Amino acid sequence: MLPDSKFKVTTQNKDRWTALHPMSQNGHVEIVKVLLDAKANVVKEINRGVTALHLMSQDSYMEVVKVLLDAKLRSLWY
Repeated sequence: MLPDSKFKVTTQNKDRWTALHPMSQNGHVEIVKVLLDAKANVVKEINRGVTALHLMSQDSYMEVVKVLLDAKLRSLWY
């Protein structure tokens, strides 16, 4: 659960990043799970179509890759 109920997982910074992007990029799997449970958009693109999955896979965080892929697949079915 997110500590502050006013926090929106869809909020973007000037570069169009959400909280999911840096957490994925840095391999913070437990935080990624919390953000996804709070309905973070797993396919939200930043510049040139880059998603959290792209950022994270560059640094070989395979556990985060699995979590993001599972979330993406679930989003396709629901």
